[in-house]
Amino acid sequence: LEAEGARVRLTHDADRPFGPCIDERARIGNEAKADAVVSVHADGSAVGNRGFHVILPAEVKGGGADTSKIVKSSADLGARIAGHFARTTGSAPSNYIGGNTGLDTRD
Repeated sequence: LEAEGARVRLTHDADRPFGPCIDERARIGNEAKADAVVSVHADGSAVGNRGFHVILPAEVKGGGADTSKIVKSSADLGARIAGHFARTTGSAPSNYIGGNTGLDTRD
């Protein structure tokens, strides 16, 4: 992404075994004035569940939130990331969330 001119902000660092809570991630994106937001997950779940998924923002308007300006760009970017991640790593999209697409849209 950076090689193509994008500014990238990562929220996970090597000091913690997990990323920050969603409110902290939102703050980071808001402060960066993000044009798109995606979150890649390959976390644990129930036995038999496996794969990765990319979390995308749904359109939310209310309570001080308005994601309408980033929904489409986030979905486009997320789909490209999921496809590239699957091809590059050989990992399969999640079989327990996102309908085997590797994409999960959340409010």
